[in-house]
Amino acid sequence: MRDVRVSGQHYSLAILDEVRPTTFDDFEIPYLIYEEDDQRANYFSATYFTDESVKDGHRKILGEFARMLTEHLALANCEVIIKFYQENPVMLTTKTLTLKK
Repeated sequence: MRDVRVSGQHYSLAILDEVRPTTFDDFEIPYLIYEEDDQRANYFSATYFTDESVKDGHRKILGEFARMLTEHLALANCEVIIKFYQENPVMLTTKTLTLKK
């Protein structure tokens, strides 16, 4: 988990290897995906958590930062999907990791 600040707003970033290929359900706009076979072999999630609402101007900055950190994964035939959640970072991370066990 990494802490990131943009214009004074705090975000927590978690990058997880999901150890599986992506599916249509992983994408926010799945109808833009033409064929499931075109997806990469492994799925990494780059997820931002914040207590406050995510500002539109921050989405681009945070997306570019996550892509910079995961650029080497895209070269290794991995799909990286960036998502944002407005929820307490500690509570949501604990819940997410507990469900994955």
